[in-house]
Amino acid sequence: MLSVVLYSVAFPPVDLGLLILVALVPWFNQLRDSTPRQAWRSGILFGALFWLYQMVWIMPFVGRWASFEWALLPWLLCPVVGCWYFAATGWLIQRCFASGHAWLIPLVWAGIEAARSYVPLLAYPWGLVGTPLWIVPQLIQTAAFGTIFLVSAWVVLVNLVVANLLVKSDRRQTMTLASVALAFMCLSLGRYLQQPSGEKRRIAIGQPGVDMAFLSPDQQQVRLAEVVPVLGAQAVTNRADLLILPEGLSPGGDGLPPQTPFGGPPPLPTVLGGRRGSSPAYQSAFGFDGVRWSYTDKIRLVIFGEYVPARDFFPFLEDFRLPSGDFVPGDRHRVLKVAGISVGPMICFEAMFPNIAQAQADNGAQLLATLSNDDWFMGTGAPEQLRIGSIFRAVESGLPLARSGSQGRTTAIDARGRIVAEAPYRVQRLVMADLVIPTKSDSFAYRWVFPWLAGLAAAIPLLLRPASRPTESSPKPRRPSA
Repeated sequence: MLSVVLYSVAFPPVDLGLLILVALVPWFNQLRDSTPRQAWRSGILFGALFWLYQMVWIMPFVGRWASFEWALLPWLLCPVVGCWYFAATGWLIQRCFASGHAWLIPLVWAGIEAARSYVPLLAYPWGLVGTPLWIVPQLIQTAAFGTIFLVSAWVVLVNLVVANLLVKSDRRQTMTLASVALAFMCLSLGRYLQQPSGEKRRIAIGQPGVDMAFLSPDQQQVRLAEVVPVLGAQAVTNRADLLILPEGLSPGGDGLPPQTPFGGPPPLPTVLGGRRGSSPAYQSAFGFDGVRWSYTDKIRLVIFGEYVPARDFFPFLEDFRLPSGDFVPGDRHRVLKVAGISVGPMICFEAMFPNIAQAQADNGAQLLATLSNDDWFMGTGAPEQLRIGSIFRAVESGLPLARSGSQGRTTAIDARGRIVAEAPYRVQRLVMADLVIPTKSDSFAYRWVFPWLAGLAAAIPLLLRPASRPTESSPKPRRPSA
């Protein structure tokens, strides 16, 4: 299928982002002439091929600390589970075409994306159709009004307009859809040109350049003890107000202060990530304000990466050992008051979820901080998608964001999704950025409403009946007499 190829290469690692604006056109025109059963099968094929390509990074992630056989299991499970979302999407789109309600298609797509992003246990906001547009921040500002799912709906709308033009569909409907697409593009451009206001603060973001995945814990601690104090000294020399460091720097401990590679208190206000406790154990972000430490715990854990579900019920899962053991999710999100700034941490995978950035913004965050360790899947497209997630969280929340990765990508992002400064992968680097720190978020407070509305709209095609199509033998309607 041509659409699967175009859709896939729009994402990292190929990253031909603008292709996403036409990637779905061949599939839409195929669904237009399909039966419901054909649409269902087409969606299964689309989803299976896309997820096999997208989730290749699971092989090095699991295989390096388990075995090739164990790595195959989650990789092959991804298309088995994920293809059904695309099957449902294809089937619903076919019903929209058949009933003459093609305008519903962008909402259907966004609704299915929102559903799979928040479904209990398997929530996975990955490969969303709006993602590739990160390269053009001018076009993704509607995320501030409806999260990334509104951007996804706009991308699908553009694809639908192009598909209609190619088959010379109802001209009036096509012009209406094109006008709506243009209006949302103008809304996005208008917000992009509206500069956020606030106080400039100098933020230092450290990238230790230490492999936090495949070095032994002892080797990690030795290397970090050499590198992290150097980053701290550089931050002081550059007169930074705040230092952001990645997750995994604290090896554990049941109380505060946490153990850190500094060998004592950091030389300036600092936010860093690490393990808290042992039984139960948490992935946490720690904040040092110059005197006291505070912390917040990670809530969105990575399935088969930070915990194994149903381990107590299925004995064979006891052999599925995680490198750091199973973690427990925290109870709620908290901001950390550091250097006079309310910092809202998002620990690694959490930066993929719009609701976590919203929760931190609602808590009064002025700066978002992503503390990440992407070393498990270096050399794949996964680190780039995680980085893109942080860009969208900045746009959605209207807040600047500092992303620190152990080997990258370490990035400073302003409140409109523009990259201010960045370090390359696999090097030791201190990224310095003067970021505008606002008093509070300037995004639409109820941006979380759109995913719910899209989810409800996705059910509307179930109530629609296919429109009858005239045949050559059907009698033509008579014109009323004068």
